[in-house]
Amino acid sequence: MIQEITNFSIPESPSCMDISKEFLAIGTLDENVFLYSQPFQSKSNETILQNHLFGVIDLSINADETQIVVSSLDNYLRIWDIDDKKLISEIQCDAFANWKVRFYDSSIVVTSGEMGIINFYHVDTKERIKKIETDPIYYSCSLQIHDQLLAVGNEGGFLYLIDQNSQKKSIKPHSKPIKTLLFMDNNKILTGSEDGLIKLIDLEKFEIIQQFRGHKYGVMDFCKINEKSFVSCSTDRTIRVWDVNQIYSQKHIQSMNDKPGVISGIRYKNDQIIAAHDCGIISFYAI
Repeated sequence: MIQEITNFSIPESPSCMDISKEFLAIGTLDENVFLYSQPFQSKSNETILQNHLFGVIDLSINADETQIVVSSLDNYLRIWDIDDKKLISEIQCDAFANWKVRFYDSSIVVTSGEMGIINFYHVDTKERIKKIETDPIYYSCSLQIHDQLLAVGNEGGFLYLIDQNSQKKSIKPHSKPIKTLLFMDNNKILTGSEDGLIKLIDLEKFEIIQQFRGHKYGVMDFCKINEKSFVSCSTDRTIRVWDVNQIYSQKHIQSMNDKPGVISGIRYKNDQIIAAHDCGIISFYAI
């Protein structure tokens, strides 16, 4: 059974989130990033990173937890030093080319956005060092990286995999936009879509090997629990826990029945599910 342990609220609407061993970052539509150190439940551990004009649309913490990259609707990427809480770099992108952003390695960030274009930028020089085109008809609405293998999901329901040599292959696992992606291991990736379905794809065979049913509406986000299970959230306002070998979820909870809005992001850390509700409430659940 999934049970809420505690929650706190922020005065803005969350749009994205990321988590690492020591930090939780929540981006908002009101131009700020709320950064928390352990324990995440304590508001006393809160720092606010400001000046992301027109709203934050995505963010990512790097592997060694020293920097966070923030993408906003003013078409800029801003890289912050986490320890000093100082802005260290600003990179201007093409219009609407930065819907999603991830660290590729310690010195390179990757964006995806309009017309299916993937851009690579150097953090220090701020120069674009590579551009990869996918499908120009659709914008890219999800992005994940695993050992320098890029996975991009687009508005048309297509998944693109791009290797270190910029070689591409694609598959269409969904009828609607792919909103979220998750590498389960080196050989498998999960895709979640506005069609309400989650699918597991074998990366060697490049085919769908499992389909998960339970969400009534679009799947917004998910996060890995361990090698065999993951947690998801949806616009149907449910949080579901899944076993990769079972079609239907093991556990679920109907969240925030007394509050407006939906769950915009979900993460798992320290045996707890952390859910960001777009009404500004951040909830912690035990499973």
